Amino acid sequence: MQLWIEIQRFLKDNIKIISIFGIIFALLLGALGVFVFESSNNAPEGMEALKEEALESAIAFDFYIEDAEGNMYSNEGIIDEYFRSPSVLEQLKSDENIDLKQLELDIYEENQQTLSNFLPAELMEQSKIISVTQNNNTGLLTFIASSTDKSLNEKLAKYYFEKLNAIPFVDEENMYVFDGPYNAKDKQIEEEEESGFSIQSLLKYAVIGIILGIVFGIGLALIKALFGKKLTYAFGYAIDDSLDFMIYDKKLNNYEEIANFINFPYTDNKVIISENREGFKHLKLEKQNHGNEIIVTNNIADESIKKLSKENSEVIIVVSPNKTSRTWFNTQMRLMKLDNLSLKIIQVNE
Repeated sequence: MQLWIEIQRFLKDNIKIISIFGIIFALLLGALGVFVFESSNNAPEGMEALKEEALESAIAFDFYIEDAEGNMYSNEGIIDEYFRSPSVLEQLKSDENIDLKQLELDIYEENQQTLSNFLPAELMEQSKIISVTQNNNTGLLTFIASSTDKSLNEKLAKYYFEKLNAIPFVDEENMYVFDGPYNAKDKQIEEEEESGFSIQSLLKYAVIGIILGIVFGIGLALIKALFGKKLTYAFGYAIDDSLDFMIYDKKLNNYEEIANFINFPYTDNKVIISENREGFKHLKLEKQNHGNEIIVTNNIADESIKKLSKENSEVIIVVSPNKTSRTWFNTQMRLMKLDNLSLKIIQVNE
């Protein structure tokens, strides 16, 4: 019951800091959740750069490559360059009667007129009909044919899809085909439906944030309670099970129990010490006298204590939360260890 009283006090005193961190973490993780889901709403990486009209007609396929050691192949630029190499383009022109180089040159000239503020390198990138991108998280490679002519894109995607195993620097056993050819727009819609952002997702991240924030806030409050300059809660200093310890609190209605705790054994003299005598009025020390002598002081090393017989005297340390300093308390405890006096501790919650 005494521990529960302290836990209640701890939560009540620190509700503000716990709430603040709960809100902060909820907002942070909620925003992170939105970012993660918004980032995953798109089809394979690279498609988000396509113009809307190009995305409507774009055709793509997905594949994965490993090296000889089974590690993810991460140089999509080499694959892209190979697909655009002169020998491959010549073969494409011979097999499918598609002059990709000329088509891209035509697009480049059109872009020069409409995108006059672009640098040549940017215009060239904007004019590319085919490209290979890679998802940095999964390593999945995606071939995209993205002209505004859907039938051309279908032919290009089909052609390169069938030529995948012909890439000279890739072992066929290390090539894995995942999906394709497919309409990029359809795939984007499908992935948005599967992993798109939702209120439920936002709430989930927010709840996780609240829990983490509360834990973080409680952790900070505990650190302060354990290492702060003032004694605040019993679990912050009275952690030795061998100590005779009690809490006086109105909620416990335990005045009689505290009185017996102070007086027993009745034959012993009492040395009651408190740093600033806070809490004495609640203990009603003037009534705690059954023939034994009571000395009230703020230091166990006080000269007035010397006249008491060590054989039948005990020390009672009175702690007032948020008023008794940790330094003073630790000093009294160290001095107690040097003597043979029995010890009791009473925490007085006002």
